[in-house]
Amino acid sequence: MSSPKAPQPGLRENTTESLVEASDLKAALLTGLKLAVIALAVYLIARVAANVSWVDLRREVSTAQPLPLVAGLGFLLARWWIWQHRWSLSLEEIGETTTARRRFAALTTSILINHVTPTARVLGGVVRTRYLSGRWGGPFPRVYAAVLFDQLIHHTVIGLFTWLAFIGGAWALERRLLSIGAAVALAVVASIVIRRARRKDAEAELGLASPLFAGARHRIERLAPILDHGRETLRLVRQLFGKRSLFLRAVVWSAGVFVASTLAQWLLFVALGTDIGLLRVAAIVGLGGFAGALMGTPGGIGSTEAAMIAGFVALGVPRVDAVTAVFLFRGLHYALVFGCGIPSLLTLEWQRRRRRAAERAQPTS
Repeated sequence: MSSPKAPQPGLRENTTESLVEASDLKAALLTGLKLAVIALAVYLIARVAANVSWVDLRREVSTAQPLPLVAGLGFLLARWWIWQHRWSLSLEEIGETTTARRRFAALTTSILINHVTPTARVLGGVVRTRYLSGRWGGPFPRVYAAVLFDQLIHHTVIGLFTWLAFIGGAWALERRLLSIGAAVALAVVASIVIRRARRKDAEAELGLASPLFAGARHRIERLAPILDHGRETLRLVRQLFGKRSLFLRAVVWSAGVFVASTLAQWLLFVALGTDIGLLRVAAIVGLGGFAGALMGTPGGIGSTEAAMIAGFVALGVPRVDAVTAVFLFRGLHYALVFGCGIPSLLTLEWQRRRRRAAERAQPTS
């Protein structure tokens, strides 16, 4: 009877090296793909903005009315204040409260991170949790559960508005069959969700293996090295979704985020003297958000602008007005991302280091 073969010397080292090389290759391919997507987005902008010179843009901006321009900027900023309030709802449910100022700072810091890290959108939630957990609040798993709930609500509601915007946009562009098909698909999905929610065994339907929590499970798996109690976090997320009052309030505040974005873009058209209906603006803002998420560029840069300009032009808006209004909208957005995000990041990190220094200086008993 032959004895089992002993492991060959260096076999484990070779296997480890192969895994590392495979991981490096995957990272390089992903980086290359992201760069290709960004290049494609820039190309799309160049195509839809063709025949519009910088001279035309400067002239349009110089004639913009200041009052609606400032009001549009205010609504862009209001989106994040509404967002931090919606986030406070889930934090209060798990017994972790903090000031609106600190929530706003953590939120804008996470938005900044998401705009400069194209391959790691999951970092935004981690950053938000970092500045409201540990020394600043409750345990990381509990605070991260509130963050996950907030993110899932945001993506669900914004996705719904995007779907509705697609239906309206297709109808406005006289693609009636496409619009009707999208409306039927939305009705079918909505009926399935409502029917499952009304079943007596809804608790079993919404178990931890439910597709509803697939996104949450995926993010928790990616955070396994720093999140020791992932299942506890997922349980808290499910518990938050089980609170109907919380869910409805979060949905209403999420709608407020979308409405604020729509009003901001509409006011910028008003500032330029362009007559366009508010509902049409809502449709194109939704489509722009969908294009940004689909392309996966940081903050939707490139793809969002291209989709919005093409959409407005298709609705009959003069090309120079469409390009100017969208560039103003997105330019002010990026200005706020860095104008609010960088000071927030520096302030939070300074407070964090100062507190750690104070704790180290305290005498130990």
